[in-house]
Amino acid sequence: MCSSDLVATVANRARALERSGSVSEALEQWKYLETVYASFPDLAESIAACTRGLEEQRQARRRSVVADVEKALDKHLYSEALELLQKAQQEFPPDGNFVELERFANDHLQALNAAARILDEACRAFDNRDIFDGFEGARNALQIGGDEPSIRTAAAKMLLDHASDALHLDISLCEMMIAEAAAADPQQSVSQELAEALRNAREQQTFERCVTTVEQFEASGNLAGALCEIRLFLSKFPGHAKALAIEHRVSTEIGTLEKEAARRRALAELRKLQEHAASLVDASALQELQRVVSKVAVECSDDLTVKEVAERTQSILSALTEIHGLFAAGQFDAAHEISARALERHPEYR
Repeated sequence: MCSSDLVATVANRARALERSGSVSEALEQWKYLETVYASFPDLAESIAACTRGLEEQRQARRRSVVADVEKALDKHLYSEALELLQKAQQEFPPDGNFVELERFANDHLQALNAAARILDEACRAFDNRDIFDGFEGARNALQIGGDEPSIRTAAAKMLLDHASDALHLDISLCEMMIAEAAAADPQQSVSQELAEALRNAREQQTFERCVTTVEQFEASGNLAGALCEIRLFLSKFPGHAKALAIEHRVSTEIGTLEKEAARRRALAELRKLQEHAASLVDASALQELQRVVSKVAVECSDDLTVKEVAERTQSILSALTEIHGLFAAGQFDAAHEISARALERHPEYR
């Protein structure tokens, strides 16, 4: 038997511990009371309530641990998450959720460390001017650890820092490095100096290819194709001095050839008109030929040869028109006299 004072003291202490949240200590008091005075009123309910409260506290601590672990994982702090899980496994029984979180943290920590090692190798390659190996290393690091912000940031910075070195080797490689950096970390931007150097290099490369194509067109006699090619380049890079010079040269060549072709056509047309004129007897037909000759002369007014042949043709046509008119009027002697003078000027019509 125990004194009623002891029972009251233990019960009061247990209730006070419960109110303060010290459920584990309260449960110990109730269990102690069970050993000394098992018939205490509602003792079983008090023990059960403390047991439930203790389990609730344990579950609350477990939820808190899980939240802390997930928070660490969200921040990519895998070592910190693993430390929290190791402590939790000492307090809580084996738990599938903890196992899954531990596996996730380990996998990502391994990937992070592997990517960091590859980035170190890529950095050494870049330092040794081995741009291609450095680029491949950075890409491999991103493939392995691309989920990690630290890897993305470091890889993007490394690629942008060495993109100018790549520009001297291969423009396409430089552009790929810039694109890879932008995909990894859009917050990092290309320097104005590099962007301008890349534009200039791309313009020069495009110009050189354009010149090669223009020369091929010219070699095959396709000046129209050459002009189209250089103008296509100028549509992309307006004001390019060398391209403008080529455009002017090709345009001038085309203009010269067109004038020469027009000259040949005009001379052929005039000779044809001269031959045709000799067979005409109708005055209106001769007058129509004169109008055609005048038109040809105007079209090639800056060509002295065409002008001279046109004047000669007009002279022939004028003489023939006058002769036909005199014959029609019955003035045969005058017609013969004009014919004689015309033959002196144009003996080819004898």
